[in-house]
Amino acid sequence: MVSRILPALVLLGALAACDGHRIISRDFDVAYSSSEAAWGAGGRLWVEVLGTPREDWDAAALSTAVIDIFRKDGASWLNTTYTGVAAEAHNPSYRLRVLFNPARGSPSATACTKAVTEGEGAPGEVFMALCRDERALSYGWGMLGDVGPLAAERERLGRFLLIMAMDILPDENPTRESDSCNIPNNC
Repeated sequence: MVSRILPALVLLGALAACDGHRIISRDFDVAYSSSEAAWGAGGRLWVEVLGTPREDWDAAALSTAVIDIFRKDGASWLNTTYTGVAAEAHNPSYRLRVLFNPARGSPSATACTKAVTEGEGAPGEVFMALCRDERALSYGWGMLGDVGPLAAERERLGRFLLIMAMDILPDENPTRESDSCNIPNNC
């Protein structure tokens, strides 16, 4: 199985690198499980977009573009669609949060909190987290290369965000021996 997955991940990483964007790191809480993520999404997952890669990008237009990207090509194993409105989500406790230029510090500790603010970090930084309430179940951090106007960058940004989402929403938690085990460290 690993022999089939590794070439695909290398190819996806190469595609992202060709675009000038790169994923720097990812991590998982031991509580992350694909079954919980699918249940939390329950057919409609809230995607919350905070900040913009550039000051001249319209935040509402960016949010719509990101949600459209996920609706078209998001994690198919979740068997869900995506919404930008918490009230339309199956369970608003679960959300995929995308932070552009997140505040300095450790985004993994603060990415899902209500106090998080947008657009205070270094230009080009992107942090994505699957949140359950204020806890990040999985998360990734990346850097955008040079970006132009939103209309010109939509496809390239979309590829990068989808690769990042696939990285943080795997079918199995890579930090656990088996994702079918519901009791961490007892598998």
